[in-house]
Amino acid sequence: MFIETTRRLLVGTVKAVSMNPVLFVKVCGAWTVLLAVLSIVSGSVTNMSAGHTTSFQPADIPYLVGGMISAASISVAWIRGVLLKTSVSSINLRFQTREAIFFFWTIIIILILGAFVFLFAILDLILSFFVANLLFFVGSGAFQVFSYVAVAAIVAFVSFLYAALSLILPAKALDEDLTLKQAFYESRGLRLPMIVSYLVVGGVLLCVYYLIDFLVPAESARSVLGAIKTFVLEAVANLGLVLYTGILTGGYYILRERQMPSGGGPQAPETPES
Repeated sequence: MFIETTRRLLVGTVKAVSMNPVLFVKVCGAWTVLLAVLSIVSGSVTNMSAGHTTSFQPADIPYLVGGMISAASISVAWIRGVLLKTSVSSINLRFQTREAIFFFWTIIIILILGAFVFLFAILDLILSFFVANLLFFVGSGAFQVFSYVAVAAIVAFVSFLYAALSLILPAKALDEDLTLKQAFYESRGLRLPMIVSYLVVGGVLLCVYYLIDFLVPAESARSVLGAIKTFVLEAVANLGLVLYTGILTGGYYILRERQMPSGGGPQAPETPES
């Protein structure tokens, strides 16, 4: 079950992108150009592999805001384009009611996760105090093991919770009803495959991203080479967003497939058969 579901998510996501290159360009093209221009205007340092960092500047605000808005716009357009075959404008900079709702629920999910992290952090501090006293005679090594286990447990819990709750986002993009409670209880068997799929895709894209950053050591985004590099990196980042959205869409499709007595109806072309 786990292997098959993970396979469906990964293969279906890659297949959707490879079968819809025009849709990908329409969905991401304008945002890629806009974000690259905003990054260049802000004068961002692009050579991260060399260890260069920049502090936050007011000029970075348009880029950050644009990035958040573009994520909602790209996600909604991709979900509707793949599942509903909705046409997308050649210059997709759409951010209207549907995208705003998608963005709103993304923030809600982040706040819920943040609340759990905060509560766990407090609980960890309290437990650490008592455990530190209990393990005083055992040694510091045992306490470090406890700390690592506690952090791993928090990360695992938050990851599984996110995988479940995030399934409401495709529903919002498709104007369908799915509550957080339904997403949580009906996502059993989907959470781990989704997390593994995210890690696989994220790991590959991160390697590609840093490889480009390493091979093209442009110090400033305002140089010619730096500008080209900025456009390429923005394109890779948006490809990552589309792949992430594809996994999320696949998870949602499987969830709806399970809810229907007939097994989900006609299979979407981009979703591999079970």
